[in-house]
Amino acid sequence: MKVTGCKHLSWDQDQYTANLAYISGGVVWERRDPEGRLQLCQFCTLRGRINNPQGCLTAANAQCSNFESITRDIENPRNP
Repeated sequence: MKVTGCKHLSWDQDQYTANLAYISGGVVWERRDPEGRLQLCQFCTLRGRINNPQGCLTAANAQCSNFESITRDIENPRNP
């Protein structure tokens, strides 16, 4: 699947103990908080976890001034 987002977003499924999932508008990570509730987030190689699932998928949702849009292939994200 081709997805667009900041070049600093990490969608490496071998790097995190979270599940990669597709939502309308992009790919996000599903993780559990300490109480077991599902949270959607992004992981940035510069800033760490971004608690906004739409964060850095577009320039309008950029979380910092380092946003650079790229399109890349992501294997098998699932629908939450």
